[in-house]
Amino acid sequence: MKYFTDRTALRIVGILFLITAVGAIIEFAISFSQNRIFLPWGVLGVPVFFGLLMHRRKWRIVALCLLMIPLIVFPFVGGTALFTGAPKYITIFGLKIAQVEAWFFFFWIALFWLIKFWEFRVLCRPTIRESFRDVSNTTAP
Repeated sequence: MKYFTDRTALRIVGILFLITAVGAIIEFAISFSQNRIFLPWGVLGVPVFFGLLMHRRKWRIVALCLLMIPLIVFPFVGGTALFTGAPKYITIFGLKIAQVEAWFFFFWIALFWLIKFWEFRVLCRPTIRESFRDVSNTTAP
């Protein structure tokens, strides 16, 4: 069931990538100010944002690859949180904001996994996939 039109859903996905990129840039600046170098993958969200809005096929593939990472890793992180006694922290921009209980951390991770799964589903819709078709390879009538 689609709650948004394809165009709106694609814009939302692009905006979520842009928000991730802004957070990654802030995280980079904070790590740089703490005398450590850290370049998060999230900075790729800026070109992905523009690539998705311009229907560039290669940037859709990059977006799908970037979405696969949390779709695979987050279940392991959530499961580990439930079954280990290690402290769990909610972090924003690489800074530990709060130490939380394991069940809260699990649901926090599950919420982000669901958002990433929705983004993945949007980019895999047949109508959206078709809109990213490479028109340079087609012959004109």
